[in-house]
Amino acid sequence: MPLDKEKYRPALKSLGLPREKEDSILECIFNIMAEFVSAAFGRHPVQHAMKERDRAGKLGRESRPMLPSPDIAIAKDFGAACEVAGYKKGKIS
Repeated sequence: MPLDKEKYRPALKSLGLPREKEDSILECIFNIMAEFVSAAFGRHPVQHAMKERDRAGKLGRESRPMLPSPDIAIAKDFGAACEVAGYKKGKIS
């Protein structure tokens, strides 16, 4: 779903910002919301990586990141955030 900036621009009008700044804010908010939607429907890339890790473990393969990364802590942080939010196996409690 593409971002319709003109639809949401009136919400920022009272701030008196330049058009470029409004665009930047709208894009940031849109991207944040898109990530929440992806996470809610189990479509976030980190969730896919975690599922593959779990599947690999059940098959007796060594658990390793799907993509080489110098810092895989984001997956752990994401998993911890999901637990805090009550997200378990496709359901939010």
